Amino acid sequence: MLGDLEIGSEAVTLQVTGSTRSGGAWGAGPYDVNRDVNGAPSPMLTPLGSTCHRRIFITDVPPPAPSCDYVAVPVAA
Repeated sequence: MLGDLEIGSEAVTLQVTGSTRSGGAWGAGPYDVNRDVNGAPSPMLTPLGSTCHRRIFITDVPPPAPSCDYVAVPVAA
């Protein structure tokens, strides 16, 4: 949600507020974001847990080609 917006002569300040849910059934995700033991692009090495809200890491795998198609995300059992 966007909050206050302040426009000055040399800077713009805005406030952004958000929330997350754990257990989003994302699993390891549908995209290659890591490299496996052989150096080949692969999904996350471990799936997101049921109490995980986010995972931050640095990747050198380029993003997928842009597409307007939907990507199915399997539901964890």
